[in-house]
Amino acid sequence: MRQNSASFTNSSFHRKSSIFEKVKDHLHQRQVKKARKKRSVHDWLVYENQIGPLEEDYAFDVAIDEVNFRLACAGSTGIISVWKLTTQKKIKSWRGHEEKAVCCVFNRQATSLFTGGAEHLIIEWDGSTFEKLRYLAGHDHWVRRLIVHPSQTKLISAGLDCTIKIWDLESNEIDVGLKGCVDIVTDIAYNERIKPIIVWSSWDRLAKVFDIEQGRHVLSFPGHTDYVLSCCIKPDATFVAAGGRDKTIHIWPLIHAPSHEKGWKLALNDDKVAIQIVLKGHKYGVTAVNWSPRDGNILISGSEDGSVKIWNIARRTEMAAFHDHLDAIVQMTISSNGQIIASTSKDATVVVRRIKVRIVPLLYLSHSQNCRLLSKLPYSLFRSLTNML
Repeated sequence: MRQNSASFTNSSFHRKSSIFEKVKDHLHQRQVKKARKKRSVHDWLVYENQIGPLEEDYAFDVAIDEVNFRLACAGSTGIISVWKLTTQKKIKSWRGHEEKAVCCVFNRQATSLFTGGAEHLIIEWDGSTFEKLRYLAGHDHWVRRLIVHPSQTKLISAGLDCTIKIWDLESNEIDVGLKGCVDIVTDIAYNERIKPIIVWSSWDRLAKVFDIEQGRHVLSFPGHTDYVLSCCIKPDATFVAAGGRDKTIHIWPLIHAPSHEKGWKLALNDDKVAIQIVLKGHKYGVTAVNWSPRDGNILISGSEDGSVKIWNIARRTEMAAFHDHLDAIVQMTISSNGQIIASTSKDATVVVRRIKVRIVPLLYLSHSQNCRLLSKLPYSLFRSLTNML
């Protein structure tokens, strides 16, 4: 009797498991249909296959090569993939890190690809053969973000060890090391339009400015009520934007004041409160913000709600929203000419968009599968849509 009851229990368990899997698949298909209904004609995508179940392997970061029109993805399982956007095919995929590959960036000439991993290392790869050239060791935790200095001779890195480092690529040594961050650094941005500065966001609910010439922290921007997850600087270095887990984007004026003790100061109102613009519209945390290099009034944001939004800063309004992803957006990047946006998500996909006249879909990539194509909008429809906007 005991054996019979045990077998009955096992069969019952397997039957419940199969029912659970069917319900899970059904809910996923409903999620796909719901996401497609939300898409406007601007987001009209035609897939070769339906989007499959969520996968463990997704891209933590993406980098755009504007010279050879390629896209690099740093995967959560240590896999690095490089795509040729003109042919929509994967060029190469290899295990670049023993643990997670967290961030990646091309240099300006696309002769090198830099990646940062969870094993605390930065690795430089040849931009053509993708052979390992060297590695940089100095962080004590994940390497969260990488930026190639405009001079192409330095590399800026931010780690979860609460440090920001500037590497001399000629000597492989740390040129400047910023220590003493109160909490984990989530994002960094660099600008030298007025003076060389680094802006970083952190779990301490602040966005901060580091003056490289002075070698010290000179400014803090308050306003967020939860972790600050992303940050960026306007190309002319007049504003700083940051997205937080509190579902908002805060924008502050960045004032260079040579007569001031620290050289920079906050813009305050009559009540001595920091002047700021607050954008609301995302349902969950804002994981990525990027200023358009082409138009200083346009800000692009990505969120844990899976949406990408285009904001008009002058009017403080939302211009457009795209719902291509079925899960949280992890990172987003924009090309230096402002014509290509790439966003990566936990749904194991990367969506690439061209911004020539208006936001129009270009490619749909799957980080761990073959590339899936997007249909092109008819020219007449495209013209009518752009005229409407």
